[in-house]
Amino acid sequence: MLTLDPKRGTTSAHFLEHPWFREGGEALDKAIDSAVLSRMKQFRAMNKLKKLILKVIAENYKQRKSKG
Repeated sequence: MLTLDPKRGTTSAHFLEHPWFREGGEALDKAIDSAVLSRMKQFRAMNKLKKLILKVIAENYKQRKSKG
């Protein structure tokens, strides 16, 4: 899904079949909140180093939350 080359990536239809996108066995048909969409666009525009730093911070945060 995050592959830059669309020819190598998986289709959106395939991802909609994943349980994470489904609720009660049906794919959700909700629009993405504009604030979430804006943050996703901002993240996409960031340079690689900044993205990597944010990913490391997020991973450390998740690990600490699961331990606490």
